[in-house]
Amino acid sequence: MSSAYYNQRHSLLQNPLCNRLLAEWSGCGGTPPADGSAARSAHPSHYGRICPVDGPSGEEVGLALSLALHAMPTYHGIIRTVLRPIRHGLPGDAPEFQFPFQDEGRAIAPAGYKRAGSPDGDSRPVACREGARPVLAQAGEITVADRSPAQSLSLAPALIPFIEHDDPDSARRGACAMLAALPLARPKAPLVGTGLEAEVAVGCGAFAAAESAGTVTGVDAGRITVLDFPLNDGTRERIYRNGGYRDRTPGAWPNRRALVGGGDHMEKGQPLADGPAVDLGELALGRDVNVAFMPWAGFNEGESFVASERLVSEDVFTSWSFRTYRVAAREPRLGPERITRAVPGGWNPV
Repeated sequence: MSSAYYNQRHSLLQNPLCNRLLAEWSGCGGTPPADGSAARSAHPSHYGRICPVDGPSGEEVGLALSLALHAMPTYHGIIRTVLRPIRHGLPGDAPEFQFPFQDEGRAIAPAGYKRAGSPDGDSRPVACREGARPVLAQAGEITVADRSPAQSLSLAPALIPFIEHDDPDSARRGACAMLAALPLARPKAPLVGTGLEAEVAVGCGAFAAAESAGTVTGVDAGRITVLDFPLNDGTRERIYRNGGYRDRTPGAWPNRRALVGGGDHMEKGQPLADGPAVDLGELALGRDVNVAFMPWAGFNEGESFVASERLVSEDVFTSWSFRTYRVAAREPRLGPERITRAVPGGWNPV
């Protein structure tokens, strides 16, 4: 998986690498088996376990899939989903792992379910799901509920704030656009998010966070020095590495930007330095801009647009890309080679 290691331009690309499912067949090459795509398409048992959006479509459907956010594979490869138990009409905090065969014959409430009925004794039925069927269940029949509204989605589609439940193609395009995004020179966290932006940055270690409270004593391009408050073993000094520019992904050199200065007081968990596509500890892909649509008799769709000069002058969408070029000059028998800008048989600069 060397290609997966080098595909780490930003934080979102680092997380799905460990949650990818690949369908293999005899030979692991050529074309997939000719059993049709119906056997590999979305199934009701995939709910909460395999994302129906993050994956290829068409003839290659089901060959490369992603685990859902709350999917937990067992040692034997059986994928479970994490639910919230309901006891006496109240949701509990302890997780409950459910196998695919347990979905049948069990009413599962949505993630927004809080308690059965209202204080005035209202006992109206609750909209639930039982396997792949929507059902209406009484409060006493509900034993589990989803843990999140994005129970059936993977990480990239779950970052879309207003995702349509009946338009997977648009969600797939949006997820692919986020995965293909480049880290901006001036990242900015989105104004409207889903709450997962900070968890994505923390999960992949894209930024440095203070392990304990203390005072910053030194900041440079390579490290941040923090003097911890007196502990049981006395005061000690912590050094956080910024990492600098590392040639890990071709064309993109991740770097950390210090957010603190000398003498600043830090609390435990407070971000010290941002990584690529991270703004104050939150994932920042793209920028929020004002867009105006002006159709003319139904034409001009997707053909042209008018952009403000501020997008260029203020480096709103500017990204860095580094390339290393090496030219070798040898000394053959006919004499040493000479490096020049001249084009053979063409225009030659003076």
